Amino acid sequence: MEDTFIVESPIGKVPYPEIGYVYAATPEGKPSRTECRVLKRNSDQQISLIHVDLITGRPHQIRIHLAAAGHPLVDDPLYKKGGIPLTNPSGKLPMPGDCGYHLHAHSITFTHPETSRPNTLTCQPPPLLRLPEENGRTTSP
Repeated sequence: MEDTFIVESPIGKVPYPEIGYVYAATPEGKPSRTECRVLKRNSDQQISLIHVDLITGRPHQIRIHLAAAGHPLVDDPLYKKGGIPLTNPSGKLPMPGDCGYHLHAHSITFTHPETSRPNTLTCQPPPLLRLPEENGRTTSP
């Protein structure tokens, strides 16, 4: 995985049993762009902490784009590599609202609807998603 990468897979509706459709990477979808930067890697567990900037705002865009780039979110029950939904022929189908994956919005910036001024809200990540120095530890050189 590169330290920085951009994903531009179109995102749109694809047929899905029981609920009709889910959003996924599909050539028929709307143009979408996600800019990614690796913050931390854990080679032993083959996982990385990634900063993501959403240039467009499609449903499930982070989950779909990281999976489309070959890096699905840890424990994502719905999206697999390629940015398409998993199927479970022997049991319950995963649904878009199923939780368990590791995703956190550290900050969000938006234009206030009344003042038209930019607003940024931030929230510290949970311990699992913090860089080692944020947990009071330092990393070895």
